Amino acid sequence: MMDAVLRNYFIYLSKDLQMKARNWAFELLQSNFNFNTFVSVLDNNTSRNKNVIHQLFAYLSAKYLSDSQEKSNCFRLFNENPYEELDYVGYWCFIGLVPYEQFAPFVGISDCFDFFYLYDKFDFAKFDMKFLIGKQDHVLIKIAENTVVKEKIRGCIADVLKKQEIQ
Repeated sequence: MMDAVLRNYFIYLSKDLQMKARNWAFELLQSNFNFNTFVSVLDNNTSRNKNVIHQLFAYLSAKYLSDSQEKSNCFRLFNENPYEELDYVGYWCFIGLVPYEQFAPFVGISDCFDFFYLYDKFDFAKFDMKFLIGKQDHVLIKIAENTVVKEKIRGCIADVLKKQEIQ
């Protein structure tokens, strides 16, 4: 319930109430990490809270790096992305909302994470246009600033369009 309040009404709170809500969320995250609560309070100040970032890393490690990870993902819906949270973190690393260096152990788990995390070192044979859907204009502009990356993405899009013509 509180996640929904933070996510939908946080911007309407007074600065004082925002600070209280953020402090409450940070305390909650340190004692019982919840990804949705983390997302609700994510901003440039969040990345400065090393305890919360450590909790995020521990949460992702338990979910994606542990031996029990395969077992926990065996009952997924067909269209559900089992790496959605990790993909968000790769995106946040790219735009600077979470510290980049700490999340290197997750390279190789999800192509979308790898795209945003590795960026110009990414293997574009694994590129999917879905990686860019729903991203903000300033992020797309940042991606396009690198002419090599921009040309590789154009090539991937052209390949998809050619395949569609053949079918």
